[in-house]
Amino acid sequence: MTETNLTQDASGGELGSSSRRSPIRSGEWQGDDLRNFLDAFNKHDIDRIMEFFADDCVLETPRGPETWGTRYEGQAAVREILSYRFGWLPDMHYGRDEHWAMGRLGVSRWVLTGTSVDGERIEVQGCDLMQLDDAGFICHKDSYWKIIQA
Repeated sequence: MTETNLTQDASGGELGSSSRRSPIRSGEWQGDDLRNFLDAFNKHDIDRIMEFFADDCVLETPRGPETWGTRYEGQAAVREILSYRFGWLPDMHYGRDEHWAMGRLGVSRWVLTGTSVDGERIEVQGCDLMQLDDAGFICHKDSYWKIIQA
């Protein structure tokens, strides 16, 4: 993963979650917030997706060498892995989704479908557990998949 400086804006001024406004206006998850976040994934709109994440966010993916899968920390690392996933699964789509909002905790259940660049067809049911920080940004997103085996 390459590292980029996300602490300064184009003019060299400081940039951080505190200087941005969260798309989650109330500071707590609402059903529409969860649907809007998933919609950004379905549009593969990485800029919109990253608007939801705190600067010091953590994303934990289903696969990896640890019990939590693989952990990506910070905006740059999360942006890079999500961009990679959109490239690897160019027709990635989340459907049959349901959402639950409980204050700063949001849960989305979905079925992810797509075909990898290697021609492998993917269809998995999964869920995301997402926690908001004090400013209303996602500080932690933990993803789980059910793996279908014949």
